[in-house]
Amino acid sequence: ARRTPVLGMERQYETNVDPRVLATVRQQWAKHQAERERRYERYVEDIHQLAARLPRGMREKISTDVESRLASSLLDGTVFQIVRELEEIQQLKERDLLNSRMKMLSDHKGRRTALATRHRTAVIEASAKARPMLATEQQEQRDKLETELEAETVQSDQETILALDQLLTEQQSTLQVEQCIIIHGSNSEMQI
Repeated sequence: ARRTPVLGMERQYETNVDPRVLATVRQQWAKHQAERERRYERYVEDIHQLAARLPRGMREKISTDVESRLASSLLDGTVFQIVRELEEIQQLKERDLLNSRMKMLSDHKGRRTALATRHRTAVIEASAKARPMLATEQQEQRDKLETELEAETVQSDQETILALDQLLTEQQSTLQVEQCIIIHGSNSEMQI
């Protein structure tokens, strides 16, 4: 190989790399490029098949150019790694939310048990004459407790839904930042 002349002098550049090594590197590079092209073509075909199953309105948004750009973005594996990490985060969050719910339900069971114990003790200690009035009072206490527990459960469920919605928004945002085409923030079930 030759270099461009320096200050009017011609200089010969000779590599000290064995030509067999260079040939091997070239072969490996060609093999790598061929494999990359095969993966690209497979991704395009898979994306095309997925797009064909979408409802008509959404399918129209996915042109062959979008399919091609999406396949290209998948080639280096970054999107797969991001999705894997987002999936792990989601699983941790869901597990945490489930544990919180189970703890709340256990607390509710404990509160019901404590109330039932107090009621049994009160019945044992009450005179026969006071028991009918005590039964009415205890039913009101049970109803009040159940109303409180139901309100706590509804509030907890709403907070869980909000937490999952927030997680979805963060996932969409992460994929947008990574320039994963066709990903945009949405609360629409159809688009998600």
